[in-house]
Amino acid sequence: MNTMHAPTPPGAIRALDPCRLGQPTQLLDPLTERLRSRLDVQLPQHVRHRHAMAWRVAAMSVSASAPSVTDVIVQRFQVDGHGIDVAIDAGLLRDAFRLRYDADDFVGPPALHAAPPAATYERFVTRFARQMLDALRQAVSAEMSPTTAYVETLQSAPRSTPPSLWIGARIADRAGDAPLGTVTFRLAAEDARRWLTMLGPDAGERVAEHTPPACDVATIPVRLSAHWLDVDLSLGALLDAQPGDVLPVRFMQRALVCVDNDPLMSADIVERDAHLCLTHFQTLE
Repeated sequence: MNTMHAPTPPGAIRALDPCRLGQPTQLLDPLTERLRSRLDVQLPQHVRHRHAMAWRVAAMSVSASAPSVTDVIVQRFQVDGHGIDVAIDAGLLRDAFRLRYDADDFVGPPALHAAPPAATYERFVTRFARQMLDALRQAVSAEMSPTTAYVETLQSAPRSTPPSLWIGARIADRAGDAPLGTVTFRLAAEDARRWLTMLGPDAGERVAEHTPPACDVATIPVRLSAHWLDVDLSLGALLDAQPGDVLPVRFMQRALVCVDNDPLMSADIVERDAHLCLTHFQTLE
């Protein structure tokens, strides 16, 4: 039995932006939410301190621009030959350090306290950044087994780096939801895209996505086809075309909808959940 779904309310339909077609940005919202929920589960498993139990991952973001922050501490790791920077808000680190080693005496903002012992603090920073990186890798894919991440010394004049993407995790207090700070991971753009591609639904999520809703309405299956591309191409240009050439394709103002190859309706072309869809059907005169 086929299921019948209620039409999408007009206010929930996003206008089609042809410039964004084929770009992964159309899928970032569900991907970052999936990554946020998974990292929220992985955080207390990898950062095995009591402060992690009181934290939650409030939001995730992916950006091609570096975050506009200054008071951060950066650890650079080499993992399987790939460089990854982990930038942590200094206040978040000091908060975690005090909760880890001096919880009973921690009162007020971290800036009011004396600087912690250098050697102990540096070891804590490296371990904390490594744990956050392990948590992120496991959130991306369970197949990413923990590997040795080699700490790399940051140069005062950084060498040229390939195009990068920044994955940010905003940490908040689990009880009061107060923002505590941000952890940002800088990856080479190709590595980040590969990670996002690996961020598919797990078995439980796939079952939930494909569980059909209860519906008692029987429908008659028909096959729809739509003509919605318009191409301006001369015969000479067609004869001269070579493999790899780009054709000037654009969307028609309204798609021509066919039932069993017979044109019966026209429809608007819209985007919904990163898919091209048809809506506002009208019968042809």
